[in-house]
Amino acid sequence: MASATFMANSMVMWSYVSAPDDYTLHGITASGRMWETIGMLGFFIVVGAVGIGTQMDSVNLSRVSQSVATVVGGVSLFLAYKRYEPVKAVKSVESGKNLYVAGFSELWQTAKTLSKTDPGAARYLLTSIWSEAGVASITNMAITYLSEQIQLSASEIQIFILIVFLTGPVGIFCHRWLARKIGHKRNYLCCVSYTAIVMSLLIATVYKPEQKGIVYIFSLLVGIAYGWYYPSSNGYFVSLVPREKVTELWGINSFCSVILSWAPPLIFAALNESTGSLRLGLIGIIIFLVIGVLFGLTIPEHAAAVSEEEKAVEMTNSASGDVENGEGTSAQSSPV
Repeated sequence: MASATFMANSMVMWSYVSAPDDYTLHGITASGRMWETIGMLGFFIVVGAVGIGTQMDSVNLSRVSQSVATVVGGVSLFLAYKRYEPVKAVKSVESGKNLYVAGFSELWQTAKTLSKTDPGAARYLLTSIWSEAGVASITNMAITYLSEQIQLSASEIQIFILIVFLTGPVGIFCHRWLARKIGHKRNYLCCVSYTAIVMSLLIATVYKPEQKGIVYIFSLLVGIAYGWYYPSSNGYFVSLVPREKVTELWGINSFCSVILSWAPPLIFAALNESTGSLRLGLIGIIIFLVIGVLFGLTIPEHAAAVSEEEKAVEMTNSASGDVENGEGTSAQSSPV
């Protein structure tokens, strides 16, 4: 439930994101991810402190953590939404037509024509299906691997997770610096490739209980990957999507990001059961990341530039039309 709420909130939040240029967009995505990291780290510390101080069992501690997430998240969500400026809708429902029917009809038409109207966004969505499934599976599968294969205790796994949170900001700075140097696409592909390399090295070098010390080195590397991936993926997609379709396509993006989330864990379980090796089970993550990189290479290089030009032309035409209609520029609102 909490995950679904976060996904919905994230979709609405990113629907509002816009920037006059890519340089500013890189800063916005980095700042947004930094605040997310601070929030997650604070939540981890609070729940950990409650668990240590009260010696609760896992069931009651889960209840406390859900309560904290609901209360703090609900208040933060309310305060955040109050800061959103109201904007004018770019489309309206025809008289007598059901809102939900119109919405599903619009989504269906967009899905059918997206590869022609917005090829960059369409290729990105195909890429996200694979890379997002790989990245999202790392935490759960890595914890299982470290617990069973390396025999880390619960406290040692908590230290691993804490280090991942603490090193997330390093990945955020990597995103902001590198994206401004080489652009959205190369930054995104570098991030996914880096994550695949880190997981490959983890499988190749850490497979015995005697190698516990090396695990914490990889917690640093995994933390960088997490801090880097989400601002790079969100910023890249925002740069590819036309302003008038941003809300609609963020819904499709959220769907694509979870549609194959079940596959890497299934591969992990199947390979483990058939071979008895947890190391081979983790290969599913690498396969998905590599496929994501291959699809990402097909995203048109000029997609973001074309999108920006179209936005500029649209804004110019809109302003001209308002002036001709006697409305003036002051009456304009930014579309969503």
